[in-house]
Amino acid sequence: MTERTVITPGWGVRSLGALLCLAVVAVHVVDQGGVPGSKTPQYVAVLYYALEIAGVLTAVLLVARGTRLS
Repeated sequence: MTERTVITPGWGVRSLGALLCLAVVAVHVVDQGGVPGSKTPQYVAVLYYALEIAGVLTAVLLVARGTRLS
């Protein structure tokens, strides 16, 4: 049986990833006209909200210490 070496990214890499996630969220909030936004059709607005929530959650998970999703 072979052993797998798991390389975990350092604090700097995770922080950069979190900042990039939040930048994507910020761009989408500005594009939709703020919160609550005014995108039409309605499904586009819902997908914008889903992307923004996912971006914030991903940023939190990247910054949280000891988070493991496997």
